[in-house]
Amino acid sequence: SAFSEAFKNLRTSLLLASAERPPRTIVVTSAEPGDGKSTVALNLGIVLTQLGRRVLIVDADLRRPRLHKMLHIPNSAGLSSYLSGNAQPAELIQDTEVPNLLAITSGPIPPNPSELLGASSLEPLMERLIEEGRFEHVILDSPPAIQVADSVILASRMEATIIVVRAGKTSRTSVSQAAG
Repeated sequence: SAFSEAFKNLRTSLLLASAERPPRTIVVTSAEPGDGKSTVALNLGIVLTQLGRRVLIVDADLRRPRLHKMLHIPNSAGLSSYLSGNAQPAELIQDTEVPNLLAITSGPIPPNPSELLGASSLEPLMERLIEEGRFEHVILDSPPAIQVADSVILASRMEATIIVVRAGKTSRTSVSQAAG
């Protein structure tokens, strides 16, 4: 279908984005809510697994998490649990119905999302998951860029950022603010 071909094109663009090696840590955000960032993050993960790669998708939207609903998995503990020191990564990684696609949900919504995401424990977690050879790619589903600082914090720490824009809806001003 045209829908799946669009994600295969995105996958190809991502894998060819760098001459040295494809980005391993990827943030997916949008300019505005409802632009489809969670759908893009999840489907990008799926098409990467179709190449035989192991992918971890992380719901880093600690304000309005959606991935657990899309994947039909529990959200009792997740990224917020790890960042607040209440869980270890191995306790949080969940299998999904998609072979080679694993997930870390957001966990309980914290009172201080930006502070947790800005904590120094996020980068070592991503590096550890990749260096241990568990995953070729880690995809983070981030909050919309112009609403809160969370996506800017995440983008500064990951190798690639994808900004999702909804055709005919997202304003040029919003896209400029998100990309800036």
